[in-house]
Formats: sequence, structure tokens, C-alpha cells
Amino acid sequence: MLRHAFDTLGLAEIHEQPTAAAETLSYWRAQVDSGDGELLFDALLQHVERVVIVGVGTSYHAGLAGRLAIERWARIPVDVEVASDFRYRDPILAPRTLVLGISESGETADTLAAMQLARERGAIAVAVTNVPGSPAMQQSHAALFTRVRPEAAAAATRTFVAQVVLLYAFALRLAEIRSSQSPTALSDLRSALELLSGQMASLLASAASTVKVVAERLAKCPFFLFLGGDCGLPVALEGALKLKEIAYVPTDTHRTGEMMDDLVALLSPETPVICVATEEAVLPQLLCNLSEVRARRARVIAVAGRGAAQIKEHADEVIYVPRADPVLQIPLAVIPLQLLAHHVARHRGLNVGPTEHLTGTIAA
Repeated sequence: MLRHAFDTLGLAEIHEQPTAAAETLSYWRAQVDSGDGELLFDALLQHVERVVIVGVGTSYHAGLAGRLAIERWARIPVDVEVASDFRYRDPILAPRTLVLGISESGETADTLAAMQLARERGAIAVAVTNVPGSPAMQQSHAALFTRVRPEAAAAATRTFVAQVVLLYAFALRLAEIRSSQSPTALSDLRSALELLSGQMASLLASAASTVKVVAERLAKCPFFLFLGGDCGLPVALEGALKLKEIAYVPTDTHRTGEMMDDLVALLSPETPVICVATEEAVLPQLLCNLSEVRARRARVIAVAGRGAAQIKEHADEVIYVPRADPVLQIPLAVIPLQLLAHHVARHRGLNVGPTEHLTGTIAA
């Protein structure tokens, strides 16, 4: 570990994400090794037929990432719902449905109500939270824990990354119990998951200067459009949310398949388009979208995996993230967008956390 001085509390918390991911995974491994928690017994998970994930805001976006991991690795169908919609509907739940309620504090009212409803309908209710003994645990049969110090800045950053990596670990546990992946594939995915914290630390160092320059150029733009498909969608949604929360800039987010003429008509040279191009499967569709964007002379900033050479022809700036499984790139790709929101806010004269020259701890 090493000490580093940060200008704001928000920037310090962004740089603490590698530690949050590593500590969450370490705590998960300790739980699995000890057999702690009813959820970790194989018999409870072998017969799950459906997973429903509920949350709000950042937790909802983490749930979208979790859905991709569970469906791809464990081969179980997953629905992700905004907790406030779920609780007021008449959802169809069965005893073999697993409901994951994500709440950092364990006190989010809509998520608590959704978990209570799940229990009443006979589903298996499991809290994903950072706070042992919280109300979310009281509404659940079991809990999965992130290990994140409470965030003092306005926007959740470490929380998102910790929730996502915990859902990844849980998805791999499901895959193992249900034999939905070969031992070799599981071993490779686990090894890749363990590498994430180091990759995050490297990315924070390598992307910093590029993001600062981009933020200075775009700081005064009145509106940002975010594009992402499949694994890029949770990143685009979370990046747009950070820009609204931190810099107070209006944003919109669209899937790559929803780039309609009416949306294109809104674009201009003053409309930055932030695209998440980490998923090779949707890259042709995304490149088609960007051709329309460039026709309107809008500026394109891409977050892409290394090796996505085609994207350079369609973007004014490309911020590369380390190579990884497309699902595992989600907590990597969100980091440049968190930094972008932070630096745009600073250029707009906003206070991003109250502490000047804060000393924080980051992974070496």
C-alpha cells in the first residue's frame, strides 16, 4: 500500500475501489471456507429456477451486472427490477425463486418492502448489503456482505464496484454448485476475478491524465448522451448517473439498439456522446450508431477494451481498459466515467467532497 494526496474526498474514494473489491472478495472467501450462512449450503442453491434482483439507483445498476454474470456463468434466468416498481406490482414468485435485494445501508425503504414481499410469497430472500444486523437482514433468509467503508462523498463509487464483484463471486458459486461450467472454465473465471483489483489500480493510474483532458474540453457542454449495449449498458447507466449526481449535468442513456432518428436529431457539436465499447458482440451495432452520431458532428468519447482497433476510427478519444471477460470489464469500464464526472464537476466549480488535500490509502 502507499499513501497519496487527493484534492477531494470524492477522488480519494474513487481510488479506494481496488481495496474495496479486494476486501469484499477476501471476506466472501472466508464465508465460503467456513460454511457460514445458510445461503452457502449447496442444497439451497441447487434447485433455484429463477433469480430476481431488486435495487434502486447504483444498486440497480450493480444488479444489471449481476444478471449478466448469473445468466452467462450459472445459466439461470434473471430479472432485474427497480425496487419501487416491484413492491407495488403483483409479482409472480415461487418457492424456487431467489430474490436478491441490494442495499448498501440495508435501510433502503423500497428494497426492504420488496424483500418482505418476497418472503411473504414464499421466495428465498437474500440481502446484499454492507451492514451486518441491518433491517435488510431482518427481512431476509441470509445475507451477502460487501466490505466498504461508508462513503462520505455525494455519490456511490466504491459501493458499486464492491456490489458487482460480490455478485460475480456469488454467480461463480452458483455455477459450481449447478455444474454449469467446466472446472477449467470456473478456475479461469475465478483467477480473472482475483486480478480485478490490480487491474483497477493500474487503470486509475493510466487513465487519469486522459480523462482530465477530456473533462476540461467537455466541462461546459449542457447535455451528455451515453450509449452502451449488453455489458456496456450497466456502465453507461452508472456513468450517466455519476455525471448527474456530481456535476449536475443532464444526461440520457440509450442501448445501442435504440438509436432512433428522433434521438439523432437532438445531437450537435455541443453534445458529447460517451459510448461503452467493451462488448465485442454488440460492437458492429455500436459502430453503426456512431456513424450517425458523427454525421451530426457530435464528439465521441469511447471506453473500450484493448484490441478494439475499429473504435478509433469512430471516436475523438478512446480510453482503454484492461483485457478481461466482457462481464468482468464492467467494474473496470466504470472507472473512467467516475473520473470524468469528478473532473467535469471540478471544472464547473462544484465542490466534490469537502476535504482539500486529503490523504488516502490506495493499492500500490
